[in-house]
Amino acid sequence: MSNHGSQQLFTRLTALLKMLGLLMISVLFLLILFAFPGMFSGKTNHAEKEQAKVMPDTVFSRPWKAPEDWRMMYLSDSQKEKVLYGRELIAHTAEYLDRKGK
Repeated sequence: MSNHGSQQLFTRLTALLKMLGLLMISVLFLLILFAFPGMFSGKTNHAEKEQAKVMPDTVFSRPWKAPEDWRMMYLSDSQKEKVLYGRELIAHTAEYLDRKGK
């Protein structure tokens, strides 16, 4: 192969590597953009963050447990009422139903 042919091959390979590099960077940017959509919006939803603080303590792999008392202060009044009602139902089920569950 002549010197001119090898130089032309080197130029083509360099251009191809640049294109592949740009393609990889573009794909990586798109993955980040779709994986973390709020990252570039500049908006923060404080309601969602507050809601995340009071998510239930259950993972469906263990019995249900009411939120600890200190977590109750983050709940709205209607949510507190529902949690306390559920706690009461679970604690006193046998009193509401007879021993046979009727």
